[in-house]
Amino acid sequence: MYPRIAQESKRVNPHPPAVRFKELDTLRGVAALYVMLFHLSRIAGYDIDFLNTGVTGVDLFFIISGYVIFMSLEKTRKSRDFIISRLSRLLPSYLVMMAITIVTILLFASSQTPSLTTVLFNTTMLQPWFSVPYIDESYWTLTVELLFYVSMLVLFRIRKLDHIIKIGSIVIAFLFIYYYVTSRYLPESRWFIVPRHLFPISSHFQLFFAGIIFYKLKFVSNQWHSHLLLAICFLLTLFFFDMSGRAHFFIEFETYAFAVLVYFIVFYLFVFNKLSFLNIRMLVFFGSISYGIYLLHQEFAIVLYPYFVNTLGLNPIMAIGLLSALIIGIATFVTYKIELPVIKIIRHKYIGFSPR
Repeated sequence: MYPRIAQESKRVNPHPPAVRFKELDTLRGVAALYVMLFHLSRIAGYDIDFLNTGVTGVDLFFIISGYVIFMSLEKTRKSRDFIISRLSRLLPSYLVMMAITIVTILLFASSQTPSLTTVLFNTTMLQPWFSVPYIDESYWTLTVELLFYVSMLVLFRIRKLDHIIKIGSIVIAFLFIYYYVTSRYLPESRWFIVPRHLFPISSHFQLFFAGIIFYKLKFVSNQWHSHLLLAICFLLTLFFFDMSGRAHFFIEFETYAFAVLVYFIVFYLFVFNKLSFLNIRMLVFFGSISYGIYLLHQEFAIVLYPYFVNTLGLNPIMAIGLLSALIIGIATFVTYKIELPVIKIIRHKYIGFSPR
């Protein structure tokens, strides 16, 4: 089905056309809703195994990002274009949703209002570097995403993207050896703790790399070593289970392994064009507002839930329903009335095109 190639540099289509895959939008939407329902159920005091698995939704986000960012760089000619494209995608909604979260805290939990210093450093998405807390704990994934973007930009600048599979393979081998040794022999040392704190991508890189490999499978070649590398990425993700992210606080290892396996299988279905049945308008819509949902849902709900239950007298299910409606409504407004218009203006002015 897919042409075989001897070397990575001999790509079938070095600059694939701008394509928007509805399946990826759908997966984003499902992941965002799953993460939101997980957090809302925990905030309401429920401990439901199926909803707790929503904590793994970020793993799916990372695989999607690896695929999409590499695809974006494949058709990028200037590093400036990539920088503007990514910042215009990340910042408008992020700043607006952070402002909404801060206002909500001021109105309903003023004693928890973040300091001006915390607010300013939160705009960088590199909170661990400045030793400030996340205004919303969900923002930790943006630190991971930003570090991945920078890493890929560096490879683009030094013209090494053609060797991404070799480079990525070396990186995941190094990460396994490093964290195996430090976790086993130096578990309390800064050698084990500091890299994961300042560079959280170090325990998630294999998921982004898996996304890149899936891209190669779809557009470049279907070779046996690609499947082997995907298996290694999957196993490395399981190795990092209790060293990264938040999943180990809420679900068992077996549950996590099953969820990640499902995500890999789903991506295989996407690569081989077997996922079109998910192109349902409603799910695609949720995919379009998934970033907004993710940015707003956690701290916003933590602050408002007690007000809905204790002051308004709503029962937990009604409170969750109202919070879900508010989050989806605000995410829709911000996405279509702020994010997309701003993206269009910025990219048209500085890049010359205005895709999302």
